[in-house]
Amino acid sequence: MSVVACKKYDGRVEIAADSAIIFGDMKVVEHSAFVKLAKIGDIILGAVGKCEEAAMFYAFLKTNIPKNGEADDIAELLVAFAAWKKKRQGEYGIDNSYLFVVGGKAFYASGFFVDEITSHMAIGSGREYAFAAMDLGASPSEAIKTACKSLEPGTPEKSQPGFL
Repeated sequence: MSVVACKKYDGRVEIAADSAIIFGDMKVVEHSAFVKLAKIGDIILGAVGKCEEAAMFYAFLKTNIPKNGEADDIAELLVAFAAWKKKRQGEYGIDNSYLFVVGGKAFYASGFFVDEITSHMAIGSGREYAFAAMDLGASPSEAIKTACKSLEPGTPEKSQPGFL
């Protein structure tokens, strides 16, 4: 299970993610240094999907930043990343979904589609639970806990520290 949630407030954006890492049918929480939420320069990026692609995107962002904080700039960044990824892996495309926070704005990206978030958004297998919790007034961190409890009852919900 993965979930990243983001919510815009007056003058700020909050983003949070769960900390579960799954390899096949094995859940690894305590033993993994991988994070679904990373601050790279002035960008905060939340990722769900393949850890391999997310790790490559984190590395790519260290030397490639969007021109401005606009949806078109994020889309261009994703196209450049897909080309960079193809040179290293042989496959072109974006498999993961991402939430970006840049320049006080938040964006949702799936494949090469990018849309600015005007209220709140959640991605990953726990997105419906997180989205509903935020609809009812929960913060992203609270929404992550709700999604974790709903999808995996009886397991302790662990939330990565969020960014404001």
